[in-house]
Amino acid sequence: MEEENIEIAIDWSEVKRKSLLKSRWWRLNHLYKIVTQDKEFVRFVCNPAQKDFYRQTHNPDGTRKYESVILLKSRQLGFTTFFSIYALDEALFNENTYALFIAHKADVAEDIFANKIKKAWDAFPLQGSYNVNTNRANQLEFTFPKSKNTSVCKTDTSGRATTISFLHVSELAKLYKEYPQRAIEVTTGSFPAVPAGGFKVVESTAEGDYGLFRDMYWNAVDVEPQTRKQFKTFFYNWRWDFKQLESTQIVKTENMRQGLEFKKYQQVHKLTDRETSYYYSKWIDLNQDWSLLRQEYPTTHTEAFVSSGNRFFDTMKLEAQVTSEGEKLAEWTVYEPYKPWKAYSMGVDPAEGIGGDNAAIVIMNVTDGTIAATFFSNRTDPNMLAYEAVRWAKTYGMCIMIPERNNHGHAFNLKARDLGYGNIYTEEKKDEYQDKDTKKMGVHMNARTKPTVMYGLKTAIETDLITIQSRRLRDQLIRYPKEDLVEEYTKDEWIGHFDGVPATALAWWGRGHAFPYRQDEEEEMEEEEVVDTGRPSVWN
Repeated sequence: MEEENIEIAIDWSEVKRKSLLKSRWWRLNHLYKIVTQDKEFVRFVCNPAQKDFYRQTHNPDGTRKYESVILLKSRQLGFTTFFSIYALDEALFNENTYALFIAHKADVAEDIFANKIKKAWDAFPLQGSYNVNTNRANQLEFTFPKSKNTSVCKTDTSGRATTISFLHVSELAKLYKEYPQRAIEVTTGSFPAVPAGGFKVVESTAEGDYGLFRDMYWNAVDVEPQTRKQFKTFFYNWRWDFKQLESTQIVKTENMRQGLEFKKYQQVHKLTDRETSYYYSKWIDLNQDWSLLRQEYPTTHTEAFVSSGNRFFDTMKLEAQVTSEGEKLAEWTVYEPYKPWKAYSMGVDPAEGIGGDNAAIVIMNVTDGTIAATFFSNRTDPNMLAYEAVRWAKTYGMCIMIPERNNHGHAFNLKARDLGYGNIYTEEKKDEYQDKDTKKMGVHMNARTKPTVMYGLKTAIETDLITIQSRRLRDQLIRYPKEDLVEEYTKDEWIGHFDGVPATALAWWGRGHAFPYRQDEEEEMEEEEVVDTGRPSVWN
């Protein structure tokens, strides 16, 4: 249940005795007032989503667990209000602090300052402890009488202060969509101004599957920060809106417009009748626009970025699949150990390894149609990737290895062969000009071959032949766009976000060349440079 915004008198002797003013959590929930959606001016109390976010990002003593945070969220969860109060509190209780709240539009920045920050200050019970300067627009400057030090709380549309102690960027996705250059200036100018020990938060809803915010989120998702500049991601969907959910009138799906769609959605996401009714009411509010509904009120973080009509794989089928964390071993994630007498296939998508797109390896148990292990790294070059692939291919029963030979795939193939691994898929073609057979390791993904490989995976997903245990891989499949089928290489704006898709498709395609490993085959395979599968190429 959500805590009520009950007006209570503060016992200042108790506050002093328990040193409650030292507690950030206590201050946030007792010292500030806000205007609610019902136009009531009441004490601010964190709602469940805000409370969970605070506890995920702060230690019990109020110190922060992370210094850089990305928050993807649904509408109406009150995070803009929360961070407005947080910014004000940061300035009031930390001398020499510059708390900056960046909004995507000037009128929004003015509204946040006037109706959230300024009103909270006007009702602040300890105003007498500060001298305040309100001469500058959208800014409060506080002077601490004893030390004569100052602090600032400000809203703006950009910022390049020398030092920003607390930086909050609201609706970065909208900012990039409407003013891309200004959004880039925020990341290049404001982000570096936050020093060690500071706190920067990027909060936004999604605005389609492109842009700066999308890239920042997917580059950081499911990755535990190793440095203070690395972002930690959080996602809060509409199911955290407990107050509105409790007051939602239940409507049976058979009485809904497009009731079958809502019934299917309810089953996939395991929604209660009340949650389904809430979701339906938002669909009505948004003029029955499914794309806008999923953007503004996403149920999953992948759905937040997906616009309708341009996804290649069946998103509902994929959303219904249950994922697991797996066992992390460096860049590898293992979902099931090697099982003797099961057939395995390995799809490989090499990359340059200098921090751009990821190199990806997917090992598939093709007997059961399950993902056994995955590898993702943007710092592993083709040669080092070959060592990883060969080592793990041997672990999984000398499995068939099917690399993509575009670009960096050539170097990978040569290294894998030099390492003595023989079970590499080899394409054999008749050279019409020299009247002889030619052999090439791997698969060349082009406008002709790519659809064949990808549609094979699509059919397998739609007919429930594959189980995608990997959340990261499932998210990539959900977001994979139809347009990529006609591109020989991944577009720049998609770099690093779909690397596992071709590797998975190749692993599934290779099931026809995968056989359970027999111990007596190992010596034969090691003597051969490549394995001639005896099958004609599917491209002939």
